[in-house]
Amino acid sequence: MDNKGISPLIAAVLLIAFTVAIATVIMGWMSTTTRTTTGTITTKTATAVDCSDASVQIKHVYINNNSSDGIFVCNTGFKDLTVDGVIYSTTGATCDGTAVSISAGACGMVSSPSCSAVNASTFDRAVVSTDCGGVTDTLTDSSYVN
Repeated sequence: MDNKGISPLIAAVLLIAFTVAIATVIMGWMSTTTRTTTGTITTKTATAVDCSDASVQIKHVYINNNSSDGIFVCNTGFKDLTVDGVIYSTTGATCDGTAVSISAGACGMVSSPSCSAVNASTFDRAVVSTDCGGVTDTLTDSSYVN
């Protein structure tokens, strides 16, 4: 009876080597995943903190169907912003505004030249958004429209 096989010592060494190899692969994957997630969260956190003191307010909407149509907006926060806007009518028509950069504490016009799709009698709302996610304003009061 001549049985041939792996000696217990070689089997133990192979088992330990296999376990170390698998652990190394898993550690490398976890390290890469952790680094990527940390970088993404850091970027989002920095953006959120940077935008935490940003705010805008619509002061007036001009709809005269001429070149001075648009939304007059003030940057009431402490961060320079790029502001974009849309004017909506009760009929579903819209006038898209041209984005404008407004410094902190300043005001500016999001222009919608010759906005013929909306007029003062069909005005529904004006909405502005910024390059800081969630920093928006909506005006529905037609007394601020002319």
